[in-house]
Amino acid sequence: INVYEGISNTAHYVHLLSPGDYLTIRREAFKNDGVEPDQYSAPDLVNWDTTKSTDWQHYILGGTARTTDAQAGISGGNTNTKFLISANYHHETSVLPGGQYYARGGFHFNTEHHSSNERLSVLLTGSYTKDKNVLPQPITSYITLPPDFPVYDKAGNLNWDLYTLNPAAALMQQTKSETETLLSNLTISYRLWQELAVKLSVGYTKMQLTQFAKKPAASLNPLYGEANSAVFGDNSNSSYIAEPQLTYKKDFGKSAINAIAGSTWQKSITEGTTIKGSNYANEALLESLSAAGHIDYIQNNFTDYR
Repeated sequence: INVYEGISNTAHYVHLLSPGDYLTIRREAFKNDGVEPDQYSAPDLVNWDTTKSTDWQHYILGGTARTTDAQAGISGGNTNTKFLISANYHHETSVLPGGQYYARGGFHFNTEHHSSNERLSVLLTGSYTKDKNVLPQPITSYITLPPDFPVYDKAGNLNWDLYTLNPAAALMQQTKSETETLLSNLTISYRLWQELAVKLSVGYTKMQLTQFAKKPAASLNPLYGEANSAVFGDNSNSSYIAEPQLTYKKDFGKSAINAIAGSTWQKSITEGTTIKGSNYANEALLESLSAAGHIDYIQNNFTDYR
């Protein structure tokens, strides 16, 4: 058993102007052009409180990321049979705000058996992994926001003086994805005679990807009149393979015959659906497709390969 805990922080920040230097250069720019700043061309000089400022680098990148890793395994057996079973778990957060994280867990097993007369051999392996990723919209570019930019206006609403840029709004537009992967294989071989052996290998793989992205109306500029919306995605791939083989080997003094006959059968099915819902009555219901007041679109795909 092995368990690991760790923390990390941003090691280096970009050197940016101080709030005072930024405002001085902005005012000089308008003065040099002979233009009077107004609420549209310079909200940072006219609309906002220039006595207050935010260090956006620390606001966005100043958190503490935590990591947890755990592995456990057991193995054993005897002369004829051996086995290995192991499990793992990983969880990490980010220095970014918003509660995003990545988590992964799974297990693996392996068992092998040989008969006492060495004629029969069986190998079975399998693994299962599930991970989950929760992220907001990309916000690292927001570190160059004006230092006096207020996240909220005087009425307590999100500030939209920059039309689309507001880190608090971006954090509300969360995306989630979950992936499940199953891998398995069974190999059986049997020696009929000293020279002749038969073997069968069978494999199965399944991957399932579920995605969700939400855009609450509160995170969008009311100027554009967009409603609550969410996008749901569900994609899967299943693959089967079977390979029977017959091998023959015989030595004749300095010569030998090696022959193999076999076949492969494989099938793969890929299918997926993407649906966008909107006009939710309540932002708390965004993760439920049935609560959507309107279905904007449905996209399907299907592939069958053999």
